[in-house]
Amino acid sequence: MNLLAMFIIGLLGSGHCVGMCGGFAMTIGTVPLRVPGERPPILPALLRQMIYSGGRLFTYGFLGAVAGLLGARLARLDLPLVGGQQILAVVAGLLMVYIGLNTLGLLRFRWLQGGA
Repeated sequence: MNLLAMFIIGLLGSGHCVGMCGGFAMTIGTVPLRVPGERPPILPALLRQMIYSGGRLFTYGFLGAVAGLLGARLARLDLPLVGGQQILAVVAGLLMVYIGLNTLGLLRFRWLQGGA
């Protein structure tokens, strides 16, 4: 994959980051209200932001490394997982379509809702 494609994918994925983490980051970065004319302390807010971002980056890096290690181990086993993965992807897609149609009230199965 070339650098331009990776940059575009990262740029498109940033909307997800803003929506999921934007509120957390804004809340952590706020400083308490002070008396008018008094300078608010910036250091505590900066420290909270650094701790939050450091923990987030460490967690994402660690989980990515674990997923990569597991993927590498599974690739060495030479198991026929591709067919199973395709089946699970189709099932997941059908469930998402069903949930969307159910939410709109267009398709309802009583036996899936626990009713008789």
